[in-house]
Amino acid sequence: MIKKLSSKDIANIHKLKEEGLSGREIAERMKVSLNTIWYHLNPNAKKNMMKYQKKWKRNKMKKDPKWNAERQREFRKKHPISFYKMMARYYLRKLSKEVIKSLLKEIGYDR
Repeated sequence: MIKKLSSKDIANIHKLKEEGLSGREIAERMKVSLNTIWYHLNPNAKKNMMKYQKKWKRNKMKKDPKWNAERQREFRKKHPISFYKMMARYYLRKLSKEVIKSLLKEIGYDR
């Protein structure tokens, strides 16, 4: 089961590290993985993780070009509303502000 840490838990992790505990000891006390402790103690962790994920995805797509299309089809089947919202945001970004205003006016959503 994945445990979401509260801001108190994260502050506690930093406090325990300042007291001199190792990452492994903190992980045992907090009952979370060592990677979770590393993620919250390392200021560049999120950026590094995103970089790793992009690299992994790129390599996966090189090996199997159909992989991403299959993944997207599965997402579309499981979460149709989220998929349509995501696609709407994607295409709205490509439109000019004037076109967006006219579209919103057309559907009666002008503020």
